[in-house]
Amino acid sequence: MFEDKNLNNVYKLKKELEKDLERRGKKIPIEPEKKRTQTIYKPLYEERRISIPVENFKTWFDLVIFDVDLENKDLASFLESKLFGKSDSIYNNQIGLMHLLRKDFEKAEKYFRMNKNEISRFNLGILKVLRKERDCLDYAKNFTEIFPNSGYTYLLLSMIFLMLKQYKNSYVMLEKANNIFNYSFLHIITNMYNKNYEKAGEYISKALLEGKARKTVSVLNYFIGKFNNDFEKMKASIDNISNLDIPCAKCLIEFDKKHNYSKEPYCLFSKRLNKILSEEIPLDDEIDAKMISSFNKKESTDFDAYYEILKNRFGDISVLFFQADSVRNKGLKTFVFEPVKPEIKVSLDGPKYYDYINRTLDLLKIKNSKEYDFSFDIPFFEVLRYAFGFKTCEQFNQ
Repeated sequence: MFEDKNLNNVYKLKKELEKDLERRGKKIPIEPEKKRTQTIYKPLYEERRISIPVENFKTWFDLVIFDVDLENKDLASFLESKLFGKSDSIYNNQIGLMHLLRKDFEKAEKYFRMNKNEISRFNLGILKVLRKERDCLDYAKNFTEIFPNSGYTYLLLSMIFLMLKQYKNSYVMLEKANNIFNYSFLHIITNMYNKNYEKAGEYISKALLEGKARKTVSVLNYFIGKFNNDFEKMKASIDNISNLDIPCAKCLIEFDKKHNYSKEPYCLFSKRLNKILSEEIPLDDEIDAKMISSFNKKESTDFDAYYEILKNRFGDISVLFFQADSVRNKGLKTFVFEPVKPEIKVSLDGPKYYDYINRTLDLLKIKNSKEYDFSFDIPFFEVLRYAFGFKTCEQFNQ
């Protein structure tokens, strides 16, 4: 009441002053009425592009599962905008992912370690891989002991072995993971690794219906057509991926046009594809080139050592013998997309691999009066990278 009475007195005094000024011929300036403004918040760029509830985005693997093609900074901002009202467990994991996308590994690790569940432990393992920590394999083994029935444990091991270039081990762990997940797109990948392209093709329709990693499936479908010389499938696949905003699709479109693709320097596979176009030897790390060079120079010790490296990466591999197009150099057909049809396929017993191959080539020449060449029956190991998506390659290889 006291405050209301004072306000009324002030108001009356104001009126009397205004009347006094008017009597003196002075006008009271009238303040223009303020316009009401309305702030319209435009939806964030990432919100228009992400069609999944943020609650479903829990792990680094979900980048592949949900076909997320946003820039990392945009995706991190999206996660940051959706932190309100979350439980402690979800909040810690989500903010950890946000920092991981921003490469703020220290903060990401802090929040992942606040949780003890398999989701955050998996994400912490991914962090260790991307940060290239030496103990990541020990961490993954411990993770497996704590959660022996979790697909994420084997998925993490698969990723670690892939980065260590132990491709056979990576494949085995991915297959174990998918025994739990049962994702069709992972069935496609494991079959393609073993060059079972027809079997892989049987999962395409089912994978698209499942709706998991559909962009990846469309890319894989191109390779199935390529290895099977199915030009209609290749054309249909190129049409399907032409509008996809992911490097893997753009690379294949250029490869199909026989153009080099080098926009993403972190992509190891694109470098190999470029070498195929230029008819160079495209095997990983130039090991193949070194092997062929040592073979033709008759450097048997070096050749045997390089073969042991291949065995460490791929397990037991076979050697394919076939009639040669040229006798100038041996072993120039190790990896191309056109499958080699050998006359003889053998597994080698060490440690004298060079001697065995050289002796076999001599015997075939004597028997058939023709020159023979050889290649190694190496799995399609590059397909394993598609299980973890281009963002993993981007983070790890830069």
